[in-house]
Amino acid sequence: MSFSKSFMSMSLDLVGIIPPVVTPFTADGEIDEQAFRNVVRFNLKKKVHGVCVGGSSGEGHTLSITEFKRLMEICVEEVAGAIPVVAGIIVNSTRDAIARAKAIAHLCRSRRFRRHQCTTCSSRTTKQPSTISRR
Repeated sequence: MSFSKSFMSMSLDLVGIIPPVVTPFTADGEIDEQAFRNVVRFNLKKKVHGVCVGGSSGEGHTLSITEFKRLMEICVEEVAGAIPVVAGIIVNSTRDAIARAKAIAHLCRSRRFRRHQCTTCSSRTTKQPSTISRR
């Protein structure tokens, strides 16, 4: 099955509270994986209905593909199929969105993730020139 066909044939009803989880960083700018695991576990304990990795609160637009992929892998591992994991793909081009989706496509085949499949939300960021002059 091709990449596009596999994603087009999936459907999932997303309902309830699905927060965009924050991405914690270390003092030297690296992703703090243990702190991220704690954030995911905290959300699970609060009985959310899903989580969104790399969404509007998760620095999604600033993450490298490698960082985004790692966050998704950690989240899928921590959630272990209990709730849906939404991939917050926030990039400025179709090419970049496809690259990110391909980077996490292996998670759709994960036994831990089969119950909910991979769900991707894609959104384009818009950047407006500043109307405030710098002093």
